[in-house]
Amino acid sequence: MIYRIFLIFLIVGISWESYTQDITVSLNPSNTTYQTVEGFGGGIKRRTENIVGANGVSSTLQNQLYTKAFDELEINMIRFFLHHTFIESQTELTNSTYNWTYYETNTNGNNGNKKGVQEVLQAAIDNSTVGIDYIIANANSAPGWMKQNSNHKRSNSSDPVSTNRLIDTDAMRDNYSNYILKFLEGFKSEYSIDITDVSITNEPDFKNTYESMNETPSDLIKIIPNLKTKLTATGDWRSSVRIISPETSGISVSGSGGDSNNSSNNRLDVSSTQSYITQMFQDTDTKNAIDVVATHTYFYSNNGDDWASLKTAADSKPVWVTESGNLKSEDIGMDDAAHYADKITRGFNEGGLTAYMTHLLIEEHVDSDDDPGADSSALVTWQDDGAGNNTLMLPKRYYVFKHYSTLTGKNFKRIQNTQTGSSTDLLISSFISQGNDELVLHVFNESNSSKTLNIGLTSDPNPISVQHIITDSSNDFSSSTISLSNNLTLSANSMNSFVITLSNGTYTWTGAGENTNWTNSNNWINEDGDITGYPSGSNAVAKIAQASQSITLDTDITLKQLNITASGTHSITGSNTLTLVGASWAKILAMNSSGVDLTFSCNVTFDNPNDVSRDFQLGKDSQNANTVTFAQNYTLTLADHLDFTFINSGETISAGSKHQVIFNGIVASSSGTNTDIKFEDKHTVTIGSAADFSGFNGDIIIEGDNSTGDVTVNGALQTRELSMDGVSDLIISTTGSVTATGSTASSQVVETTGSGVVVVKTSNSSSGSFIAQNITASATNSINMKFERALDATNSNSATEWTLVSVPVVGENTDDIEDALAAGSGGNAGKRAIGTFNNDTGAYVYYDDGASQTLSVGTGLAVTPASGVTQVDFEGTFKAEDTDVSVGKGTDATYGEWNLVGNPFPSYYYLTTTAGNNNFITENTNSLADLNQGLYAWDGEQWTPQSESVGSKDYIAPGEAFFVKVPSDFNTGNMSFSQNYTTVNQGANFNSGLARGSSENKREATLKIKVHDNQNNTVSWTKLLFSDKATKGIDKGLDFAMFPEKNKSLVYTKLVEGDKGDGLVVQGLPFKNINDLIVPLGISSVSSTLELTMDQNTMKTSYVYLQDKRENTFVEFDKPITIDFEENENSEGRFYLHFTNNLIPELPTDGDLRIFKVSEDEIKLMGDYNTNYKAQIFDFTGRLIKEIEFKHQINVDELGKGMQILKIKSDINNEITTKKFILK
Repeated sequence: MIYRIFLIFLIVGISWESYTQDITVSLNPSNTTYQTVEGFGGGIKRRTENIVGANGVSSTLQNQLYTKAFDELEINMIRFFLHHTFIESQTELTNSTYNWTYYETNTNGNNGNKKGVQEVLQAAIDNSTVGIDYIIANANSAPGWMKQNSNHKRSNSSDPVSTNRLIDTDAMRDNYSNYILKFLEGFKSEYSIDITDVSITNEPDFKNTYESMNETPSDLIKIIPNLKTKLTATGDWRSSVRIISPETSGISVSGSGGDSNNSSNNRLDVSSTQSYITQMFQDTDTKNAIDVVATHTYFYSNNGDDWASLKTAADSKPVWVTESGNLKSEDIGMDDAAHYADKITRGFNEGGLTAYMTHLLIEEHVDSDDDPGADSSALVTWQDDGAGNNTLMLPKRYYVFKHYSTLTGKNFKRIQNTQTGSSTDLLISSFISQGNDELVLHVFNESNSSKTLNIGLTSDPNPISVQHIITDSSNDFSSSTISLSNNLTLSANSMNSFVITLSNGTYTWTGAGENTNWTNSNNWINEDGDITGYPSGSNAVAKIAQASQSITLDTDITLKQLNITASGTHSITGSNTLTLVGASWAKILAMNSSGVDLTFSCNVTFDNPNDVSRDFQLGKDSQNANTVTFAQNYTLTLADHLDFTFINSGETISAGSKHQVIFNGIVASSSGTNTDIKFEDKHTVTIGSAADFSGFNGDIIIEGDNSTGDVTVNGALQTRELSMDGVSDLIISTTGSVTATGSTASSQVVETTGSGVVVVKTSNSSSGSFIAQNITASATNSINMKFERALDATNSNSATEWTLVSVPVVGENTDDIEDALAAGSGGNAGKRAIGTFNNDTGAYVYYDDGASQTLSVGTGLAVTPASGVTQVDFEGTFKAEDTDVSVGKGTDATYGEWNLVGNPFPSYYYLTTTAGNNNFITENTNSLADLNQGLYAWDGEQWTPQSESVGSKDYIAPGEAFFVKVPSDFNTGNMSFSQNYTTVNQGANFNSGLARGSSENKREATLKIKVHDNQNNTVSWTKLLFSDKATKGIDKGLDFAMFPEKNKSLVYTKLVEGDKGDGLVVQGLPFKNINDLIVPLGISSVSSTLELTMDQNTMKTSYVYLQDKRENTFVEFDKPITIDFEENENSEGRFYLHFTNNLIPELPTDGDLRIFKVSEDEIKLMGDYNTNYKAQIFDFTGRLIKEIEFKHQINVDELGKGMQILKIKSDINNEITTKKFILK
């Protein structure tokens, strides 16, 4: 119906008016949209030395120039020179010797080579209203030493263009790419400016005498992919720097100049952007390497403007105009400005243009009569008034450019319009805003007479407002409010822009369309019940008034408010973004029903233009059980502060008002903004395990009466400040973490001022974490915390288990926790099962029942729970500082060097270099004994070392305690813990079997041997680790001495070389010797019989044999072995492990000597490692067959099959051992 009324309006208007309208332009926000505008900008490529420095203008004029060019034009693109003087030789390139003279400011007037480019570039960045998104470095030419003519340009017009090119070798192309890479890196290092785009040559098709390279397409297909490869290979920010295509001098050119200098035409055979791109894109690598297609559009008579051909050649890549101007004209009026309107209009309409830049933003204007060729085409100029005073001058082109850059800048989309009537002499283009709430129509009247325009708006005949902005001979960007019902007069030679703010109104979802798409108008009705469109715009309200609706967000949508008045499960789904702005309304989401379950399976952005807080209101006091879920794999982006309210303003709280918010996706702040999320009044909030707050740089605020629910963190929550002033707790589950990045130095707070506390939960398999590294604790900046430390009730033998714990809060006392702990009995009656370790006595010291003993942060404790208790809760304040835990050497003969310490933080701590280069071991290596470069933790069976190469953990879990051994010459000192080495979510405790990751292709093998004492129901083990890192002697970090245990059967090994008497629980041995080792095995038994088993064996080529010297047995260790012992026997020197490959022992021999069969005619003799031997072998007739000398082992071949006799003696004793053997 609306469309019919509109058409009648047009017909009646045409017949009733006393004059004929020249043209009618019809617009509809639902029309087809085309390319998105990337931006507008310009260059600062010449004469910047006239702006700044000793020869520059006054500071007053300078500020005026900057304001007009960089601020009021709202540019977001800037282009400058990558100058050939940056590196001037191969040596400078190799040595990274950079020359920044061109970019420096000539402050004293003595150096004319200083052009002040960096100062003007920084001014553009600092003064831009919208921010500079694209900083483009344009290299007109490579340095002369890289070129065939040894010059950065042609010296005069007779110089050949064929040598004004890069030297055609791979090495020189590498040089040129490296030159550009070094410029990007050096410029960032020198000036802290990130260049986003780079152009490798300027106007290669033009035979000029300024700085240039006349590269042909065939040249460029060898240069450009080389640069892209090198950019990508950097692996740093430079890998995202985009390559702009060669910036040729025209879109299309009539005529051809050839490759010589004999033609009057100033162009090469290939002489336009369209021609260059067409030929270059035939090479796939070049096409893939180019990110932006660029062209220049100067106003010459021979510059063709076949924009459509350029768009086709670009093949969907962005098309930019990077230079444009009217260089040879002194005109500063509307005729000159018309050129800009023509290029911009046709470029966007026909060429798919996404960005437009003028050649120069700022330059002095000089009349050609005074200085021929010096006329400026800059947008912002100044001129000497003849009396020596420089005055600002803004040509009409400045204002015409401003129409486009400020009214239809970044993120606007070109939109289809329909024209009826005569459009002769009219340049028309139309755009719609990102939020679909603003239409802009540009019309430039090139005629010398006025014209009449009528604008039809088919979807919204009554917009909020229409602004007419005009620039003509009498007006400079003048604005007035008009009505669409007027017949609009376009003055002669005028630029007109019509900015239409759409009302959009309120739409209610019916779901009556043939699909569930948001943009399907049949799914919506307006307030009159008519089907007229869909809600989109900063003043639009979308209502969902039917139960359980699913909506597909098939395009980006902006709303003032989303209002849900029906219960049920609702979802908004799609890969696009729903932006909620609120406008003048406080509530951007309003739930006005009970039982609403809304899931955003789409991106959601909150971006209020007024920079004020807005609310997500989940319900009212009379409503309950409403839920909002932000789904996994989608992003909630905040540009301003957002409050989640769970009752309506002014209502009282009742038990039925429980609502909840669930975050399962990404939560981020817009670039450069600090945003807050506030949970008010009564709430339940869940941060899901998949939630990602790494891009959120705002604050979390928890306040109000939240007695019905808390904030539970199951994933990784990052916040700047954390402020809790209510009764609600912040509960960090075993899979969750909270990292507060706020800094006391920046007056930021992490604090709990209400009765709510931070709760950190733990388990053996995973633990929650809390980190606040930059906060200095104080009375006004403290975090109240409850740390729930999980305990082991029983071990694998169902015996009472003791857990080693550490207290990560300040202010906890023993009497606060004693009810959770087992009571002592017998000799420990009157005590509780909590104690420290005393290395003077080698025993635990337990605390008295009822004693109020302060528990120090970082001190290790042994605890066991009372019956039915599974955790102990430590309550106090978070210690926001680095911690040193005292250790020392005691007097006990066995345990004097052992200290029980713990992780002082409620977070994981780096243990090895896998976690971080700086870690517990590296920071405390001088305080750890050589054979104990790590820590020892109870694994449920015995004390297990955890270190760089031994053990399964790379992190110390929150609240975890462990033993460390100090050196024998140690007195007193500290184990140091730094907050900088804390982290989150790193898995299990030491007594939970979490395996370390891959071995990174290093050669490694493991043999783990266990001794089972079945009489006493105990187990002991030792491990051999074969590694390329290991030797046969002491290897710090690989070899670990046993933790001493009394009254227990133990198994251990001794060092193969350099034994100092230590029994080893882990011994590293060289992988290369895995098939020819003899390892001493020690067994200390408190029982008469033990069982020896191989618990783990990852060796693939070795056989293991156990030698028992007392029993003179030698057996393959491929199954359990039962061994008899005398009472309290220490068996050192009795057992040896032999490692070999495919060898079968022939017979027992005396001492350490073994004989193995290798093949039908070969044996191996193997003795002690450090012993020299002499041997003779005779056949059965007594004839001498072999006579040999060897150390440790040797192979003897070419032996017969009959009985043979071996006579051998060692240099330890000269006794001869005789053995007979037969090779069968």
